[in-house]
Amino acid sequence: MSKFKKLTFQLFELKNLYDVYIRIYFNDITQDEFPNVDLLFCRDCLFHLSFQDINLVINNIARSNIKYILTTSFVQGSNHDINTGEFRELSFEEDPYNFDKPIDAIDDYIEGTVPRRMCLWARSTFENYLK
Repeated sequence: MSKFKKLTFQLFELKNLYDVYIRIYFNDITQDEFPNVDLLFCRDCLFHLSFQDINLVINNIARSNIKYILTTSFVQGSNHDINTGEFRELSFEEDPYNFDKPIDAIDDYIEGTVPRRMCLWARSTFENYLK
C-alpha cells in the first residue's frame, strides 16, 4: 500500500473511530483556491519550495478565508533559495520572511535532529508579509 493510500485510510479510520468530520482536499497550494476552513495544516511542505513558489502560497493564503495556518518552521533556518523539490531548513522568523513570533508552537523533531516546530500563525501574518 502506498504511503498516500495508507495515510488516507488512517484518516478515515480516525474519522469513524471518533465520529469526527474530516474532509480531505488535494490541491496545488500555489494556485488553487483554498476552501473556507479555520485551519490550514501544512507540514513538511514549504521547505521544499523555491522562494517564488512560497510567495505564491503566501499570496494564495492571504486571498483565502482561512483563519489560521499551522506550518513547519525550523528554529534556525538556512533561508537560501532552492529549486522546488529540493530541501533546506526554512525558518519563517528569519529573512526574507521575518514573521512575528507564532501564536503557538509545537516541537516537531526527533532528538538528535535539527530542531523544528509546527508554528501557528493567523492569516494576517501572511497578509502583512505582502505589504
